[in-house]
Amino acid sequence: MIKNLVIVGGGVAGINAALSARNSNKEVVITIISLEYPYRKPSLPSLIAGKIDVKDILIYQDELLSKENINLRIGWKCEKINGEKRELIISSNNRREALGFDSLIFASGGVPIRPRIPGVNLENVFTIWSLKDALKIKQKIQRAKQVVIVGAGFVGLEVAEKLRKIGLKPLIVEKMPRILWRLLEEDLSRIIEKRVEHFGVKLLTGRTVNEIYGNGSVESVDIDGEKIKTDLVILTAGVLPNVDLAKSIGVKIGKVGILINGRAKTNVEGIFAAGDVAEVPDFISGNYLYMPVGSIAAQTGKLAGVNAVGGKLEVKGFLRVQIQKVFGLEVGVAGHSIETAKEVNIKAKTVSINFEKDFKGHIPIIEKFNPKMHIILDEKERVIGGQIVSVKYASSYLYGVIEAIRRKLTFGEFLEEWKSFTSIFPSFITNIVGT
Repeated sequence: MIKNLVIVGGGVAGINAALSARNSNKEVVITIISLEYPYRKPSLPSLIAGKIDVKDILIYQDELLSKENINLRIGWKCEKINGEKRELIISSNNRREALGFDSLIFASGGVPIRPRIPGVNLENVFTIWSLKDALKIKQKIQRAKQVVIVGAGFVGLEVAEKLRKIGLKPLIVEKMPRILWRLLEEDLSRIIEKRVEHFGVKLLTGRTVNEIYGNGSVESVDIDGEKIKTDLVILTAGVLPNVDLAKSIGVKIGKVGILINGRAKTNVEGIFAAGDVAEVPDFISGNYLYMPVGSIAAQTGKLAGVNAVGGKLEVKGFLRVQIQKVFGLEVGVAGHSIETAKEVNIKAKTVSINFEKDFKGHIPIIEKFNPKMHIILDEKERVIGGQIVSVKYASSYLYGVIEAIRRKLTFGEFLEEWKSFTSIFPSFITNIVGT
Protein backbone atom coordinates (compact mmCIF):
# COMPACT_ATOMS: atom_id res chain seq x y z
CA MET A 1 0.00 0.00 0.00
CA ILE A 2 1.32 3.44 -0.95
CA LYS A 3 1.34 5.73 2.09
CA ASN A 4 4.06 8.25 1.26
CA LEU A 5 4.77 9.93 -2.08
CA VAL A 6 7.79 12.22 -2.38
CA ILE A 7 8.32 14.49 -5.40
CA VAL A 8 11.77 15.95 -6.00
CA GLY A 9 11.22 19.25 -7.81
CA GLY A 10 8.51 21.91 -7.67
CA GLY A 11 8.18 23.07 -11.27
CA VAL A 12 5.28 22.46 -13.66
CA ALA A 13 5.88 18.70 -13.72
CA GLY A 14 6.22 18.40 -9.94
CA ILE A 15 3.12 20.47 -9.15
CA ASN A 16 1.07 18.64 -11.79
CA ALA A 17 2.22 15.34 -10.34
CA ALA A 18 1.24 16.35 -6.81
CA LEU A 19 -2.22 17.62 -7.76
CA SER A 20 -2.91 14.59 -9.98
CA ALA A 21 -1.81 12.24 -7.21
CA ARG A 22 -4.06 13.98 -4.71
CA ASN A 23 -7.00 13.85 -7.10
CA SER A 24 -6.46 10.09 -7.46
CA ASN A 25 -5.72 9.30 -3.82
CA LYS A 26 -7.09 11.36 -0.92
CA GLU A 27 -5.17 9.47 1.77
CA VAL A 28 -1.55 9.33 0.61
CA VAL A 29 0.93 11.75 2.23
CA ILE A 30 2.41 13.94 -0.53
CA THR A 31 5.63 15.93 -0.05
CA ILE A 32 7.35 18.18 -2.60
CA ILE A 33 11.04 18.98 -2.10
CA SER A 34 12.01 22.20 -3.89
CA LEU A 35 14.68 24.88 -3.52
CA GLU A 36 12.36 27.53 -4.98
CA TYR A 37 8.67 28.35 -4.91
CA PRO A 38 6.86 26.94 -7.94
CA TYR A 39 6.82 29.55 -10.71
CA ARG A 40 6.28 29.89 -14.45
CA LYS A 41 9.71 29.53 -16.02
CA PRO A 42 8.64 30.98 -19.42
CA SER A 43 7.89 34.27 -17.64
CA LEU A 44 11.51 34.85 -16.58
CA PRO A 45 12.36 37.11 -19.58
CA SER A 46 9.45 39.41 -18.66
CA LEU A 47 10.68 39.48 -15.07
CA ILE A 48 14.17 40.48 -16.22
CA ALA A 49 12.76 43.40 -18.19
CA GLY A 50 10.77 44.61 -15.19
CA LYS A 51 7.42 44.07 -16.91
CA ILE A 52 6.15 41.84 -14.09
CA ASP A 53 7.02 41.09 -10.46
CA VAL A 54 7.93 37.81 -8.79
CA LYS A 55 4.41 37.44 -7.37
CA ASP A 56 3.03 37.48 -10.91
CA ILE A 57 4.87 34.32 -11.96
CA LEU A 58 4.22 32.11 -8.93
CA ILE A 59 2.12 29.04 -9.74
CA TYR A 60 1.00 28.16 -6.22
CA GLN A 61 1.76 29.54 -2.80
CA ASP A 62 2.34 26.89 -0.12
CA GLU A 63 -0.94 27.78 1.64
CA LEU A 64 -2.90 26.95 -1.52
CA LEU A 65 -1.22 23.55 -1.76
CA SER A 66 -1.86 23.06 1.94
CA LYS A 67 -5.59 23.07 1.19
CA GLU A 68 -4.95 19.98 -0.90
CA ASN A 69 -2.95 18.52 1.98
CA ILE A 70 0.28 18.70 -0.03
CA ASN A 71 3.45 19.43 1.95
CA LEU A 72 5.68 21.91 0.13
CA ARG A 73 9.22 21.95 1.58
CA ILE A 74 10.74 25.14 0.16
CA GLY A 75 14.49 25.73 0.51
CA TRP A 76 15.22 22.01 0.85
CA LYS A 77 17.23 19.85 -1.51
CA CYS A 78 17.75 16.12 -1.84
CA GLU A 79 21.35 15.13 -1.14
CA LYS A 80 21.19 11.37 -1.27
CA ILE A 81 18.76 8.49 -1.81
CA ASN A 82 18.90 5.05 -0.20
CA GLY A 83 16.99 2.85 -2.59
CA GLU A 84 16.92 -0.18 -0.32
CA LYS A 85 15.59 1.73 2.69
CA ARG A 86 13.28 3.83 0.45
CA GLU A 87 14.64 6.94 2.10
CA LEU A 88 15.90 10.38 1.04
CA ILE A 89 18.38 12.54 2.90
CA ILE A 90 17.28 16.15 2.51
CA SER A 91 18.98 19.32 3.72
CA SER A 92 18.31 23.03 4.24
CA ASN A 93 21.13 25.28 5.45
CA ASN A 94 22.64 23.33 8.36
CA ARG A 95 19.67 21.02 8.88
CA ARG A 96 19.51 17.45 7.59
CA GLU A 97 16.79 14.85 7.90
CA ALA A 98 15.66 11.52 6.51
CA LEU A 99 12.40 11.28 4.59
CA GLY A 100 10.85 7.92 3.80
CA PHE A 101 8.85 7.13 0.66
CA ASP A 102 6.85 4.35 -0.94
CA SER A 103 6.77 6.07 -4.35
CA LEU A 104 9.20 8.66 -5.64
CA ILE A 105 8.88 11.06 -8.58
CA PHE A 106 11.91 12.78 -10.06
CA ALA A 107 10.75 16.16 -11.37
CA SER A 108 14.12 17.80 -10.80
CA GLY A 109 14.28 19.50 -14.20
CA GLY A 110 17.44 20.38 -16.02
CA VAL A 111 20.60 22.37 -15.54
CA PRO A 112 21.60 25.10 -18.01
CA ILE A 113 24.40 24.35 -20.43
CA ARG A 114 27.42 26.60 -19.93
CA PRO A 115 29.51 26.39 -23.12
CA ARG A 116 33.20 25.73 -22.61
CA ILE A 117 34.28 29.22 -23.53
CA PRO A 118 37.30 30.88 -21.91
CA GLY A 119 35.98 33.57 -19.56
CA VAL A 120 32.57 31.96 -19.12
CA ASN A 121 32.89 32.22 -15.35
CA LEU A 122 33.50 35.97 -15.27
CA GLU A 123 31.06 38.17 -13.38
CA ASN A 124 28.03 39.31 -15.40
CA VAL A 125 27.97 36.14 -17.51
CA PHE A 126 24.58 34.55 -16.79
CA THR A 127 22.39 31.64 -17.65
CA ILE A 128 18.64 32.15 -17.40
CA TRP A 129 17.11 29.04 -15.90
CA SER A 130 16.15 29.88 -12.33
CA LEU A 131 14.37 32.65 -10.49
CA LYS A 132 17.70 33.46 -8.84
CA ASP A 133 19.32 33.89 -12.28
CA ALA A 134 16.53 36.19 -13.45
CA LEU A 135 16.66 38.42 -10.39
CA LYS A 136 20.43 38.84 -10.73
CA ILE A 137 20.11 39.77 -14.41
CA LYS A 138 17.25 42.17 -13.62
CA GLN A 139 19.49 44.01 -11.17
CA LYS A 140 22.46 44.21 -13.56
CA ILE A 141 20.45 45.08 -16.67
CA GLN A 142 19.49 48.48 -15.26
CA ARG A 143 23.06 49.73 -15.72
CA ALA A 144 23.89 47.85 -18.92
CA LYS A 145 24.32 49.53 -22.29
CA GLN A 146 25.15 46.45 -24.36
CA VAL A 147 24.07 42.81 -23.95
CA VAL A 148 25.21 39.76 -25.92
CA ILE A 149 22.87 36.76 -26.01
CA VAL A 150 24.45 33.43 -26.93
CA GLY A 151 21.90 31.16 -28.61
CA ALA A 152 18.84 31.91 -30.75
CA GLY A 153 16.34 29.39 -29.46
CA PHE A 154 12.96 30.48 -28.17
CA VAL A 155 14.43 31.58 -24.82
CA GLY A 156 17.18 33.68 -26.40
CA LEU A 157 14.71 35.31 -28.79
CA GLU A 158 12.26 36.16 -26.03
CA VAL A 159 14.99 37.65 -23.83
CA ALA A 160 16.11 39.80 -26.78
CA GLU A 161 12.54 40.96 -27.41
CA LYS A 162 11.98 41.96 -23.80
CA LEU A 163 15.31 43.82 -23.62
CA ARG A 164 14.50 45.65 -26.84
CA LYS A 165 11.22 46.84 -25.32
CA ILE A 166 13.11 48.56 -22.49
CA GLY A 167 15.41 50.38 -24.89
CA LEU A 168 18.41 48.06 -25.20
CA LYS A 169 19.69 46.77 -28.55
CA PRO A 170 20.95 43.28 -27.75
CA LEU A 171 23.17 41.24 -30.05
CA ILE A 172 22.21 37.58 -30.61
CA VAL A 173 24.95 35.15 -31.64
CA GLU A 174 23.86 31.77 -33.04
CA LYS A 175 26.44 29.21 -34.17
CA MET A 176 24.05 27.44 -36.55
CA PRO A 177 23.36 28.88 -40.04
CA ARG A 178 19.80 29.89 -39.05
CA ILE A 179 17.63 30.22 -35.96
CA LEU A 180 15.36 27.43 -34.68
CA TRP A 181 16.98 25.14 -37.25
CA ARG A 182 15.82 21.87 -35.67
CA LEU A 183 12.20 22.95 -35.32
CA LEU A 184 11.42 25.00 -38.44
CA GLU A 185 12.03 24.67 -42.16
CA GLU A 186 14.35 27.28 -43.63
CA ASP A 187 11.81 29.71 -45.09
CA LEU A 188 9.98 29.97 -41.74
CA SER A 189 13.28 30.55 -39.92
CA ARG A 190 14.08 33.37 -42.34
CA ILE A 191 10.71 35.03 -41.73
CA ILE A 192 11.48 35.19 -38.01
CA GLU A 193 15.05 36.39 -38.63
CA LYS A 194 13.76 39.31 -40.69
CA ARG A 195 11.26 40.10 -37.96
CA VAL A 196 13.99 40.10 -35.29
CA GLU A 197 16.15 42.52 -37.27
CA HIS A 198 13.14 44.68 -38.14
CA PHE A 199 12.71 45.31 -34.40
CA GLY A 200 16.29 46.57 -34.09
CA VAL A 201 17.99 43.46 -32.72
CA LYS A 202 21.26 42.51 -34.42
CA LEU A 203 21.44 38.81 -35.28
CA LEU A 204 24.62 36.95 -36.22
CA THR A 205 24.01 33.40 -37.48
CA GLY A 206 26.74 30.92 -38.31
CA ARG A 207 28.99 32.74 -35.85
CA THR A 208 30.65 31.59 -32.61
CA VAL A 209 31.62 33.29 -29.36
CA ASN A 210 35.18 32.00 -28.89
CA GLU A 211 36.16 33.89 -25.74
CA ILE A 212 34.81 36.28 -23.13
CA TYR A 213 37.20 38.96 -21.93
CA GLY A 214 37.27 41.02 -18.75
CA ASN A 215 39.12 41.89 -15.58
CA GLY A 216 36.92 40.09 -13.08
CA SER A 217 33.78 41.21 -14.91
CA VAL A 218 32.92 40.80 -18.59
CA GLU A 219 34.06 43.65 -20.86
CA SER A 220 33.95 42.17 -24.36
CA VAL A 221 33.53 39.00 -26.41
CA ASP A 222 35.44 37.51 -29.31
CA ILE A 223 33.12 36.49 -32.16
CA ASP A 224 35.18 34.67 -34.80
CA GLY A 225 38.06 37.10 -34.33
CA GLU A 226 35.95 40.24 -33.98
CA LYS A 227 36.09 41.87 -30.55
CA ILE A 228 32.79 43.39 -29.44
CA LYS A 229 32.28 45.34 -26.22
CA THR A 230 29.50 44.25 -23.88
CA ASP A 231 28.39 44.71 -20.28
CA LEU A 232 26.49 41.43 -19.94
CA VAL A 233 26.50 38.01 -21.59
CA ILE A 234 23.37 35.85 -21.32
CA LEU A 235 23.81 32.18 -22.21
CA THR A 236 20.74 30.46 -23.66
CA ALA A 237 22.37 27.32 -25.04
CA GLY A 238 19.76 24.90 -23.69
CA VAL A 239 19.60 22.50 -20.76
CA LEU A 240 20.67 19.02 -19.75
CA PRO A 241 18.55 16.88 -17.40
CA ASN A 242 19.51 16.67 -13.74
CA VAL A 243 19.95 12.89 -13.46
CA ASP A 244 22.71 12.31 -10.88
CA LEU A 245 20.43 11.28 -7.99
CA ALA A 246 18.41 8.92 -10.17
CA LYS A 247 21.57 7.37 -11.56
CA SER A 248 22.83 6.68 -8.05
CA ILE A 249 19.97 4.24 -7.33
CA GLY A 250 20.13 2.34 -10.61
CA VAL A 251 17.56 4.27 -12.64
CA LYS A 252 18.28 3.79 -16.34
CA ILE A 253 19.51 6.85 -18.23
CA GLY A 254 19.15 7.24 -21.99
CA LYS A 255 21.24 9.58 -24.15
CA VAL A 256 20.74 12.34 -21.61
CA GLY A 257 17.59 11.87 -19.51
CA ILE A 258 15.81 9.38 -17.27
CA LEU A 259 14.06 6.80 -19.45
CA ILE A 260 10.34 6.52 -18.75
CA ASN A 261 7.55 4.55 -20.38
CA GLY A 262 4.01 5.62 -21.26
CA ARG A 263 3.10 5.55 -17.56
CA ALA A 264 6.05 7.86 -16.65
CA LYS A 265 7.59 4.89 -14.83
CA THR A 266 11.32 4.13 -14.76
CA ASN A 267 12.96 0.72 -14.70
CA VAL A 268 13.01 0.77 -10.86
CA GLU A 269 9.82 -0.25 -9.07
CA GLY A 270 8.01 2.67 -7.46
CA ILE A 271 10.22 5.28 -9.15
CA PHE A 272 8.77 7.69 -11.73
CA ALA A 273 10.04 10.76 -13.58
CA ALA A 274 8.44 13.78 -15.23
CA GLY A 275 9.32 17.01 -16.99
CA ASP A 276 12.71 18.18 -18.22
CA VAL A 277 14.55 15.40 -16.39
CA ALA A 278 12.89 12.68 -18.50
CA GLU A 279 13.61 11.14 -21.89
CA VAL A 280 10.33 9.95 -23.40
CA PRO A 281 9.12 7.59 -26.15
CA ASP A 282 8.20 9.58 -29.27
CA PHE A 283 4.58 9.02 -30.35
CA ILE A 284 5.56 8.91 -34.03
CA SER A 285 8.75 6.82 -34.15
CA GLY A 286 8.80 5.07 -30.78
CA ASN A 287 12.39 6.26 -30.28
CA TYR A 288 13.37 7.79 -26.97
CA LEU A 289 13.80 11.55 -27.31
CA TYR A 290 14.63 14.43 -25.01
CA MET A 291 11.92 17.08 -25.46
CA PRO A 292 12.08 19.66 -22.63
CA VAL A 293 8.84 21.55 -23.38
CA GLY A 294 5.98 22.61 -21.12
CA SER A 295 3.30 20.45 -22.76
CA ILE A 296 5.27 17.25 -22.11
CA ALA A 297 6.21 18.40 -18.60
CA ALA A 298 2.51 18.81 -17.76
CA GLN A 299 1.56 15.48 -19.35
CA THR A 300 4.32 13.44 -17.74
CA GLY A 301 3.59 15.14 -14.42
CA LYS A 302 -0.03 13.98 -14.55
CA LEU A 303 0.95 10.44 -15.55
CA ALA A 304 3.59 10.18 -12.83
CA GLY A 305 1.27 11.53 -10.15
CA VAL A 306 -1.64 9.22 -10.96
CA ASN A 307 0.47 6.09 -11.37
CA ALA A 308 2.74 6.74 -8.38
CA VAL A 309 -0.30 6.33 -6.10
CA GLY A 310 -1.64 3.18 -7.74
CA GLY A 311 -3.33 4.44 -10.94
CA LYS A 312 -3.25 2.83 -14.38
CA LEU A 313 -3.00 5.86 -16.68
CA GLU A 314 -0.94 5.30 -19.83
CA VAL A 315 -0.22 6.90 -23.22
CA LYS A 316 1.26 5.35 -26.37
CA GLY A 317 3.92 7.99 -26.70
CA PHE A 318 4.59 11.71 -26.41
CA LEU A 319 4.14 14.38 -29.05
CA ARG A 320 6.07 17.62 -29.04
CA VAL A 321 3.68 20.58 -29.23
CA GLN A 322 4.98 24.09 -28.70
CA ILE A 323 3.45 27.52 -29.23
CA GLN A 324 5.64 30.59 -28.69
CA LYS A 325 5.28 34.28 -29.36
CA VAL A 326 8.34 35.88 -30.95
CA PHE A 327 8.52 39.58 -31.83
CA GLY A 328 4.79 39.79 -32.49
CA LEU A 329 4.59 36.50 -34.38
CA GLU A 330 3.10 33.26 -33.09
CA VAL A 331 5.20 30.20 -33.88
CA GLY A 332 3.66 26.75 -33.51
CA VAL A 333 5.30 23.35 -33.96
CA ALA A 334 3.90 19.85 -33.58
CA GLY A 335 5.63 16.53 -34.13
CA HIS A 336 8.69 16.34 -36.35
CA SER A 337 10.52 18.70 -38.66
CA ILE A 338 12.62 17.42 -41.56
CA GLU A 339 15.68 17.70 -39.31
CA THR A 340 14.27 15.81 -36.31
CA ALA A 341 12.75 13.17 -38.63
CA LYS A 342 16.28 12.44 -39.90
CA GLU A 343 17.43 11.95 -36.32
CA VAL A 344 14.93 9.07 -35.87
CA ASN A 345 15.59 7.62 -39.35
CA ILE A 346 12.33 8.73 -40.94
CA LYS A 347 12.52 9.77 -44.59
CA ALA A 348 10.35 12.85 -44.69
CA LYS A 349 9.30 15.63 -47.01
CA THR A 350 7.59 18.95 -46.49
CA VAL A 351 4.48 20.35 -48.15
CA SER A 352 3.73 24.05 -47.93
CA ILE A 353 0.12 25.01 -47.29
CA ASN A 354 -0.98 27.69 -49.73
CA PHE A 355 -3.69 29.51 -47.79
CA GLU A 356 -4.42 31.95 -50.60
CA LYS A 357 -5.02 29.13 -53.09
CA ASP A 358 -6.50 26.29 -51.02
CA PHE A 359 -8.50 28.30 -48.49
CA LYS A 360 -9.53 31.41 -50.40
CA GLY A 361 -13.08 32.13 -49.26
CA HIS A 362 -12.85 29.63 -46.43
CA ILE A 363 -10.93 31.85 -44.04
CA PRO A 364 -11.70 35.55 -44.48
CA ILE A 365 -8.93 36.69 -42.14
CA ILE A 366 -6.00 35.18 -44.04
CA GLU A 367 -4.91 38.61 -45.27
CA LYS A 368 -4.95 39.99 -41.74
CA PHE A 369 -2.86 37.28 -40.06
CA ASN A 370 -0.78 36.10 -43.06
CA PRO A 371 -0.15 32.51 -41.88
CA LYS A 372 2.70 30.44 -43.34
CA MET A 373 2.55 26.70 -42.76
CA HIS A 374 4.46 23.50 -43.54
CA ILE A 375 3.19 19.94 -43.15
CA ILE A 376 5.80 17.18 -42.73
CA LEU A 377 5.01 13.80 -44.30
CA ASP A 378 6.63 10.36 -44.08
CA GLU A 379 7.13 7.94 -47.00
CA LYS A 380 3.51 6.80 -46.76
CA GLU A 381 2.28 10.40 -47.03
CA ARG A 382 1.16 10.33 -43.38
CA VAL A 383 1.29 13.58 -41.43
CA ILE A 384 4.13 13.46 -38.89
CA GLY A 385 4.61 17.16 -38.20
CA GLY A 386 3.50 20.71 -38.80
CA GLN A 387 4.86 24.23 -38.42
CA ILE A 388 3.00 27.52 -38.48
CA VAL A 389 4.08 31.16 -38.32
CA SER A 390 1.21 33.62 -38.04
CA VAL A 391 0.43 36.99 -36.54
CA LYS A 392 -2.30 35.33 -34.45
CA TYR A 393 -4.11 32.07 -33.68
CA ALA A 394 -1.26 29.68 -34.51
CA SER A 395 -2.70 27.17 -32.04
CA SER A 396 -6.02 27.10 -33.91
CA TYR A 397 -4.29 26.38 -37.23
CA LEU A 398 -2.11 23.73 -35.58
CA TYR A 399 -4.99 21.85 -33.94
CA GLY A 400 -5.85 19.91 -37.11
CA VAL A 401 -2.20 18.91 -37.55
CA ILE A 402 -2.04 17.48 -34.03
CA GLU A 403 -5.19 15.44 -34.65
CA ALA A 404 -3.83 14.21 -37.99
CA ILE A 405 -0.62 13.02 -36.34
CA ARG A 406 -2.46 11.25 -33.55
CA ARG A 407 -4.85 9.55 -35.99
CA LYS A 408 -2.09 8.81 -38.55
CA LEU A 409 -3.92 10.54 -41.39
CA THR A 410 -2.44 10.92 -44.86
CA PHE A 411 -1.96 14.41 -46.22
CA GLY A 412 -5.04 14.04 -48.45
CA GLU A 413 -7.20 12.93 -45.53
CA PHE A 414 -5.87 15.75 -43.39
CA LEU A 415 -6.56 18.36 -46.06
CA GLU A 416 -10.15 17.21 -46.60
CA GLU A 417 -10.89 17.18 -42.87
CA TRP A 418 -9.20 20.52 -42.39
CA LYS A 419 -11.26 22.11 -45.15
CA SER A 420 -14.39 20.80 -43.46
CA PHE A 421 -13.18 22.22 -40.18
CA THR A 422 -12.53 25.60 -41.80
CA SER A 423 -16.13 25.82 -42.93
CA ILE A 424 -16.96 26.71 -39.31
CA PHE A 425 -13.49 28.02 -38.46
CA PRO A 426 -13.99 31.45 -40.16
CA SER A 427 -17.12 32.39 -38.22
CA PHE A 428 -15.52 31.18 -35.01
CA ILE A 429 -12.41 33.32 -35.52
CA THR A 430 -14.40 36.26 -36.91
CA ASN A 431 -16.43 36.41 -33.71
CA ILE A 432 -13.25 36.45 -31.66
CA VAL A 433 -11.33 39.12 -33.53
CA GLY A 434 -14.29 41.22 -34.64
CA THR A 435 -13.45 41.28 -38.36
